[in-house]
Amino acid sequence: MNHESFAYDDYDYPGGPIYHSHPRHLQAVGYLSGWRPPTLATARILELGCGTGENLIPIACEFPSAQVVGCDLSKRAIRFGRDLCDRVGLPNLDLRHESLTAINSDWGQFDYIICHGVLSWVPKAVQAEIFRVLSQSLSKHGLAYLSYNTLPGWHLKRIARDAVRFHSTAGGKPHDSVAQSREMLELMVEANEGLDSIFGRLARDQFSLLCNCDDGYLFHEYLAEHNDAFYFRDLVSQVASFGLRYLGEARRDEMSVALLPSRVQTLLQQVDRCEQEQYLDFLKSRMFRRSVFCRSERSVVAEPDATRVASMSVTLPATGIDTAPSAGAQQREPAASSDPVQFAIDRLSAVRPESIRIDSLAEQLGLPVDEAVVSVLHAYRCGWLDLLVEPHQLVAGVSERPRASSCARVQALETGVVTSQRHESQTLDAAERRIVPRLTGTTSIDEICRQLRDESRESDSRDSATTTTRSGRAESAVRNCLKALARKGLLLD
Repeated sequence: MNHESFAYDDYDYPGGPIYHSHPRHLQAVGYLSGWRPPTLATARILELGCGTGENLIPIACEFPSAQVVGCDLSKRAIRFGRDLCDRVGLPNLDLRHESLTAINSDWGQFDYIICHGVLSWVPKAVQAEIFRVLSQSLSKHGLAYLSYNTLPGWHLKRIARDAVRFHSTAGGKPHDSVAQSREMLELMVEANEGLDSIFGRLARDQFSLLCNCDDGYLFHEYLAEHNDAFYFRDLVSQVASFGLRYLGEARRDEMSVALLPSRVQTLLQQVDRCEQEQYLDFLKSRMFRRSVFCRSERSVVAEPDATRVASMSVTLPATGIDTAPSAGAQQREPAASSDPVQFAIDRLSAVRPESIRIDSLAEQLGLPVDEAVVSVLHAYRCGWLDLLVEPHQLVAGVSERPRASSCARVQALETGVVTSQRHESQTLDAAERRIVPRLTGTTSIDEICRQLRDESRESDSRDSATTTTRSGRAESAVRNCLKALARKGLLLD
């Protein structure tokens, strides 16, 4: 069943922003490892297998002086991305219909390289080319993000993959194969309904979710010709042969041992970081990794310096599928309300989506900076808080001439699913879709209300926004809507 030559033209892989792949998070990993990674505003950023560019376009929009490049083999995806890029107005973004195997020294070096959802889904020869590109194209102080399926956890998903590929007609059309795959998954769920066996629970927990997943995800994840999963130790060894060093995970809570039983913690603390990570994959049955690499000649500190950490900012982590707890992860809320971490969470919730410098947080708590740093690092490693070197340029309040990014304004017009400045997908309601395209930073709230009133007179629409406008409560409704948009991370400083 070989559809690879046209697979991504039959089915797009579900696009959108990949929260942990944003250079802001990679920058934090490098900073905590002992050096100052390149400034985001003027960075050179490359994404391998960028698809439609929906991960890169918001980044290029956020940093207009950065040089951003993406490449992908799908002509249709690149055409879509270029069209969107033109509408947003991004001269700093170059989307290329090229194989990553064509990347050479003429492309230059990059400060941040993103490779999400590619490595496990290409032949061995192309995997080696990915490692070559990372080795040759990563700048001296640069960071690379690489996601991939991991063993032993992915053995559980392999059962579903083998089953749907067995049931799908060899050489059949992609759309038929997807329909046959759903048929097989439903059969497996039905056959194990009510059974309390290990496989019965797997069928209910995993296969039933796949029955309702996106067609593109099902096709590319389970029907693609190539889908390799890696033992972490083998991948790190292979990457090291290309002159690259493992730094950690972009999602730091996946590295934490703090929430494991004390005996397990004691045993894991006796081995080095890479060996510890392999143990964690066995203990948690981890299925997927988002690893960060640097050049092997970089010196790395085992523990971050408290003074350096104090200058960072802290913010609430993203919510949603990309930040959902991984299989086997133990998630707990901080317990005591007097705890510095709980104070930080409450304070950040009040000013969401803004961030707070850690030294400022320590001052508000009346704590020595070193003590605040210890608490914040613990929260970061547990996934309760995110750390940033360069905070987002966002506001929790609403100015008289509010502004959203050009990317969000275009997306609001087209689909209503927009990317926030925190690199999260946000779905807008009908009222928000009417307002966001008007947030240019030059139009006052009064003028926005007038425009909406004029539109309502010309329309027979009975949506809530029009009803509110006609009832004379336009300004109040618009201001409430803007407050909601600020909370979603859509209003710029």
